[in-house]
Amino acid sequence: MVSCAALRRPRVVIAVGGAMTRFLGWDRSAAVRCVLALLFLVSAPTGLANAAAPAGDVRIHYHRDASDYAGWQLYTWYGALNPSPQWNPAQPFTGTDSFGVYYDVAINTAATGLNFILHDASGNNKNCP
Repeated sequence: MVSCAALRRPRVVIAVGGAMTRFLGWDRSAAVRCVLALLFLVSAPTGLANAAAPAGDVRIHYHRDASDYAGWQLYTWYGALNPSPQWNPAQPFTGTDSFGVYYDVAINTAATGLNFILHDASGNNKNCP
């Protein structure tokens, strides 16, 4: 089971999910809901990491109840200064803290958002509960 701070606030996820489906025409598939929920991880609670993220980076915190992080990687596209060149392999986690693992992503300051998906080493399983 994957634990996500956004999933503890379902009204926020549902409201954002509803807005995204209405204004962007996305379907309500489980994959889209997971990506929307993951977007809230960018603003995970502070004080979790041992050190601050480097200047110009966004830190994405990730927690799995079983602590089975081996092979889980971050695929980025829009908003990343250096988007993932291919689906697999993507960026491994940067470090660990009391919450789980985290990924530091250098951001393109001209972008208006950051798109990313967490997936396992096979590339077939995305971070969906």
